[in-house]
Amino acid sequence: MVNPFIVAEETLANTKKNLQKQRKIAEDKELEKLASNLNLLSIQQHVVQVFKDVMPTMFSEPVETTNYEINYGKFVDLYREKCNVTDQFRKGILYLQEIIQSGNVEGYWSLDIPSLSIEVSRDLIPYDEHWLKKSKQCLQLHEKWIADIESKRRVKYTPEILFTDILLSSIFHSGIHDINRLLALAQFILKKQKITSTDSYYWVRLSLSQNHVNHIDEDNNLTYQYNQFLALPTIGLIGRYYRNNKMNCSFLNDEELKKFFVKNIKPYNLNHLTFNEVCRYSQMTIHLNNGIQYPQILSHVALGDICSTALYHEN
Repeated sequence: MVNPFIVAEETLANTKKNLQKQRKIAEDKELEKLASNLNLLSIQQHVVQVFKDVMPTMFSEPVETTNYEINYGKFVDLYREKCNVTDQFRKGILYLQEIIQSGNVEGYWSLDIPSLSIEVSRDLIPYDEHWLKKSKQCLQLHEKWIADIESKRRVKYTPEILFTDILLSSIFHSGIHDINRLLALAQFILKKQKITSTDSYYWVRLSLSQNHVNHIDEDNNLTYQYNQFLALPTIGLIGRYYRNNKMNCSFLNDEELKKFFVKNIKPYNLNHLTFNEVCRYSQMTIHLNNGIQYPQILSHVALGDICSTALYHEN
């Protein structure tokens, strides 16, 4: 039985030689992948070398594991100092732990593998003066829209007015701030597709075009399906649109829908907000609704900045 660290050193060295040979004869389209592999290989070689500097006896035959736990902590501190980015640190530690675990599995040694500790840096919160200004303008739009509904009662309305109400309710009541999801919901409603419900919740299943997929449709197209939960005011407006056979709006593409939206919110949109701005900066209005639980992390989820699962509308 051979020391797993000795095997790892030899394997890394041979892999590096092979990748360097491939890079010399590779075509342009293959160079990016080879560069990525070489970068990962460099991280793996680096972590093994740092570990060897701290615990050289782990690379001997026979192996000496005395003071492993104490020295492992010293290794982690030293390796963290030598890493420029968190992702490099994480990949290196995971690779090292794979080597240690392989020795455990083969019975070469029996060593504990400490849990991976990572420092996660947060991006700056986007709540600056510009965000506050646009949020106030969205709040004013919302107030004028509600005032218009209360004064006119919507006894007589056109398909355009009703569909605009649906889009605004989707933003302000159902908390849909991701532009792609709102556009997908609009197309869903235009086709008058079925809304799913239980005794407590209503939702629609949207198909989105994203980098990752979780569904293959009947035509073998790869899509990302997302269950969007809707608030009761939005459901009521959609139901009114579905019940009236004369209610038919159509848009050839998303750009037409955006133009339709901006055109029909003019009576409330005194600050000339764009479609994207209304979507993105309406979160402060949502925060002010009664009974809404809206911690900061969910604001990033709602914007689509963080990949997520579907959320019930009270969340």
